[in-house]
Amino acid sequence: MERERTIYTVDERGVARLTLNRPEALNAFDTKMSAEMSEILDEVNTDPKVKILIMTGKGRYFSAGRDVKVAAQTEPEAGQLRASWPPRRGGTGITQVEKITIAALNGPAVGMSCDMALTCDFRIMAESATLWQAYIRLQPPAVGSWYLPRMIGLQRAMEMVLLGEPIDAKKALDWGLVYRVVPDDQLENATEELVQKLLRWSPTLLQFAKATIKRGLTRDLDATMDYLRWATLMAENLGIVREGARAIAEKRPPQFPA
Repeated sequence: MERERTIYTVDERGVARLTLNRPEALNAFDTKMSAEMSEILDEVNTDPKVKILIMTGKGRYFSAGRDVKVAAQTEPEAGQLRASWPPRRGGTGITQVEKITIAALNGPAVGMSCDMALTCDFRIMAESATLWQAYIRLQPPAVGSWYLPRMIGLQRAMEMVLLGEPIDAKKALDWGLVYRVVPDDQLENATEELVQKLLRWSPTLLQFAKATIKRGLTRDLDATMDYLRWATLMAENLGIVREGARAIAEKRPPQFPA
């Protein structure tokens, strides 16, 4: 697929960058952008070179969410309600990405792009950025309504979803919604600092740790511990545990297998 709405690169360290590239429309999602995103996220999951994915937006918005101009012209199909249940899942989304994900929020993240940021593993927010669960204006909420009560509690989740008002960077940090808030001109440097910290560790261990946390949200303790026991055996068989122990004993940076 020829990509017009997104820019995707992978550097020699295995750090991928996905830039939403529709600044004239505030990086709002139309069908083509969604298709490009799904294709890229599938690449991220299947490319063994990729260790970390950074997502950001070009211009002054991270993304305005769903393209309302397109939505306003969409006519409902006859029988659409009955045909839509059970709903079909879309393509690969952020929640299905196994690698470490970072949202570098350069500006407002509205609706579905707010959800995209919430489902990333880290969020670094420019001071001018906002998180905005704006769905209540035109449709039911999406995956953010599942994450938010678990992240910030029921009352704050109700505030964001039902009032549909933007949350500024200071409040987002106070509520624990973001990892860091930085001046706008320091967003790139702050993101790189986080990347450098993550690159110290085995990418396999990072994926195991992420999967353990995510599994624990929907599984009981016994099931989560079963996964942890399997992951530990895998880490031992891959030589990760041995190299980590040697590095600690020899007081040197580890050289983990890829």
